Amino acid sequence: MVSEISPASRPEEPAPVHHIAFIHILRGVASLIVVWAHLSGFWLYLTQGTSALQTAWSDWIAIPFHTFENGGRFGVVIFFLISGYIITHTSLREDRVGYLIKRTFRIFPALVAALAVTWVLHRVMASLDLPFRSFEGGPAIDWIKAVFLLDGFTTDHYMLAVTWTLVIEMIFYALVFSVIGLQRSRPLASTWIMAGTWVVGCLVVTNVSVLADHLSGPTIYYVGFLLIGRLIYLTHVGLVDALDTAVLGSAVFLMMMLLLEVREPGFLLKPGGYSGYEPLTAFVTAIIVFLAMLRWAPRRAVQPFAFLGDISYSLYLLHLPVGFALLAVFDDAGMDQSLATVLAIAVSIVASWISYLVVERSSQRVARRLLARVRSGRPPRSGARRAVDAS
Repeated sequence: MVSEISPASRPEEPAPVHHIAFIHILRGVASLIVVWAHLSGFWLYLTQGTSALQTAWSDWIAIPFHTFENGGRFGVVIFFLISGYIITHTSLREDRVGYLIKRTFRIFPALVAALAVTWVLHRVMASLDLPFRSFEGGPAIDWIKAVFLLDGFTTDHYMLAVTWTLVIEMIFYALVFSVIGLQRSRPLASTWIMAGTWVVGCLVVTNVSVLADHLSGPTIYYVGFLLIGRLIYLTHVGLVDALDTAVLGSAVFLMMMLLLEVREPGFLLKPGGYSGYEPLTAFVTAIIVFLAMLRWAPRRAVQPFAFLGDISYSLYLLHLPVGFALLAVFDDAGMDQSLATVLAIAVSIVASWISYLVVERSSQRVARRLLARVRSGRPPRSGARRAVDAS
């Protein structure tokens, strides 16, 4: 078994930019699926309602293709695979300082903005005497904790429900940071170290009750999907042999499934959520779709997927508070559910576009200026390459 690809055989510039176009398309598709799963299926599940659009989705997509939780979990897994792939791509060209600055300005400004919007919507919905479903709120200290993704560790819920996935991202970011120097010379060995650390962490939190309530199950176990995304990237650009990826990737996937099954016997093959089927099918399908898109390798992302890919992070953060607030207003007005869903999705997209323009792009410019200032005070790292601004 070939453990590493020799430095001489490595491509001069791994993963040309056009190979990232498929990532942008997947981002757009996955974000739209997650938005639909929440603003249609999940909302109807909470309100015990029905709609013609949701019935059609269930009959033609969710049930035939066994999409767990109305397709929402499928979309989430796609996002994890994307993150594993693209963070590996960018981190191979970054030092520790650059890596920390880029990840910090990528994640937290938009998160703070989304939390601020959610906080305001709490007050607005309370003043209208309308339910703000799935958003329990809390004292000011809990909102401050939410800025640092600590609210789920000290309360029984997240201030912004979707941020449980960001905890998974942060765990993976920490794993990459720990091997950021080694991974350039030993990409496979560094990934084994990451996988081993992840397994130990899973076993620790599973057996320590104070951690198990917050990090067991999908929260820490799903880091495995980001590791698989990393392995796919390393193989795609010729840094790791395909057989090694198959061995380690299979081990990671089987460990995830084992941990999930131990935590909740029967979970993997249990129909779950609203008009959805077993999780295992959704997990496998997401990996197959990701690999199929990688093989297709389109040279550019076409509209509207390019646009949705651009705003996907803001859309992921904002669609639930904005959409659920609007759906509550529409429901109180007696609006047709299908029309209400379409309008809620449209407004969520507009709000996310504004967040992308005002918050995300501004914070990325600040990150670039800060990084340039930091690097101007020291000699450039030998062989450093400009990272593709896709993370």
